[in-house]
Amino acid sequence: QKESIINFVKIIFKGEIIMSRLKEVKRYILCTEDGKETILNYNMVCEFKNGFARVILDGKEGFINETGKEIVPIKYDKVFNFKDGYARVGLDGKEGFIDETGKEIVPFIYDKVYDFENGYARVGLDGKEGVINETGKEIVPIEYDKVFNFENGYARVRLNYKEGFVDETGKEIIPPVLAY
Repeated sequence: QKESIINFVKIIFKGEIIMSRLKEVKRYILCTEDGKETILNYNMVCEFKNGFARVILDGKEGFINETGKEIVPIKYDKVFNFKDGYARVGLDGKEGFIDETGKEIVPFIYDKVYDFENGYARVGLDGKEGVINETGKEIVPIEYDKVFNFENGYARVRLNYKEGFVDETGKEIIPPVLAY
């Protein structure tokens, strides 16, 4: 009898799953160090990363904190774990960014966004890529076939099978003329 109850429960303690059923989980319980237990009413609760857990309810996603409080509303089609204070999120077929309070900081206008690295994120739209900063301002125009992450103040860019480099202001230092 005891085993069948455990098989339907996933217990989360200190942000880590300590007991779960191998197949389908029926209930999630969040346990705090002071012994408080909170039943989480979601279809799925993922492991905590950086103080947040991705949760899914009726096909929509959001985040809770380590006390079980819903921090980011369960309204997104897809959410990715927070990195450096920002999470990539998808809504209605487009992607953007939210901060740890759930505030939408980069609008949902891109086909694809990549994690921020050193204050910059690559973004894709209509098959082209560019770079934005943490406020959503376009730094490198969305006109390249591929943009690589900045290293030492420069990012490699690719256009029509040729490569070049841009600086952190988006200025082409070496236009895409180098065959790769």
